[in-house]
Amino acid sequence: METTKHSNEPKVISVQSSKHFHSRWIAEQLAILAEAVGEALTPSRLKIYAEALSDLDQQQLSAAFGRALRECKFFPRIAELRELAGAGHQESEDAECRLMWDKLSRFVDRYIQSDVWGGYGIREGCTVEVPQRVLDTVRRTGGWQVYKCMTPQDFPFIQKRFLEEYKAWHAVERVALERRLPSGVEPPLKALVAGKSMEPAPPTEAKDASSVEAEIARLTKELKAKTAAAAQKCMPPLPHDWYQRDEAEAQRKAALLERAKQTVVVPVVDPEIEKKLIADSVARHRAQCTDPTCRCRTAASEGQEAAGGRA
Repeated sequence: METTKHSNEPKVISVQSSKHFHSRWIAEQLAILAEAVGEALTPSRLKIYAEALSDLDQQQLSAAFGRALRECKFFPRIAELRELAGAGHQESEDAECRLMWDKLSRFVDRYIQSDVWGGYGIREGCTVEVPQRVLDTVRRTGGWQVYKCMTPQDFPFIQKRFLEEYKAWHAVERVALERRLPSGVEPPLKALVAGKSMEPAPPTEAKDASSVEAEIARLTKELKAKTAAAAQKCMPPLPHDWYQRDEAEAQRKAALLERAKQTVVVPVVDPEIEKKLIADSVARHRAQCTDPTCRCRTAASEGQEAAGGRA
């Protein structure tokens, strides 16, 4: 009786055989897809498809073949199958952008803070190196404050802006160099890039002290004129005959002052009071007068004789 010996050694499957099985499986799936859409595949075309899709794993290709059966009206090309499998450029770029958004959100929560002036930036002591692409995207979308103070209502809009700017970063960097440089810098730079020798710039003539002083005087004069013009604009406009009006007003005031000096003010007194004041003054004079020839005594004697005659 023969006995069969079973070896306990594990079976080793070579890489070449695994690739062969993977390519065979891809060919079977392609044949199924071609039959579903009514496409005739030649052996050479089937081989090209299998080699072009062999770098994708079975899970990705299963999803791609399933989507192709449901969504494609015609047999898909290789690029379409790779996009359906998630290996296209657009899908990869979207995945990269969303991954960077997650990293940025964690970085903002941990390392972004405000200063005493209300500005937002990376705190001191941060050892995480932020890529230039992320820094440019943050700057173009509003700065660190936008991300640090983001509310749940702002989240979808800020995320959309970040993803758009992050995707457009390569396009901005690929802008032609001559379109970003001043016109004077473009020719020398083109010559430098082309490896051509550039002619040295002509030496500038040294200016003497007199020319420098004249230039300073000219600039000072222009500055004074601009200052005077600005001050004139700030002042209200004067009438065209303002100087004549001021001169007439001054003459009128001088005439009034001169007239006031020459005018003697005579107070108006009641006649009865005036007579009484005169009589009191004469009586005081008579009481103090000792001159027999004074007019006051003569006037008094004449007054007594007139009073006696009337009697």
